[in-house]
Amino acid sequence: MKSYLLLFLAPYFLATICSEEDPPVVVTEMVVQNQTSATLIFVTVSNNEIDIETGGQQYIIGGQDPSDAVVPSSLETFDSIVLYTRDSEGNLVEAYRQVPIDDRLWTFNDIGEFDKQYILVLRDEDLN
Repeated sequence: MKSYLLLFLAPYFLATICSEEDPPVVVTEMVVQNQTSATLIFVTVSNNEIDIETGGQQYIIGGQDPSDAVVPSSLETFDSIVLYTRDSEGNLVEAYRQVPIDDRLWTFNDIGEFDKQYILVLRDEDLN
């Protein structure tokens, strides 16, 4: 009878052992803040164009780490950033290029315990 009772209670014991929470994950966002006099355009990997209006900002990519913020250059899929403007004929013209990513140009912003940001602030003098 005791073995039957133990067999019945085993899933409950295992559930309490396996229910420990995973360690929290720190999410870090890379954001471009446009302080220029032009609308900047970010072209995604899938060729979608995202406008970053003057005075606005745009999330570009994010990363996760179980213990700390992820610096921009450490993301495998984020080895460069190129932004464009439009000329008078509507064509894209390269306005800013960062190849490779230079962490010194990004400002760290601690949003909360598990949310972090790196912001690239662009001004007219940063553009080509």
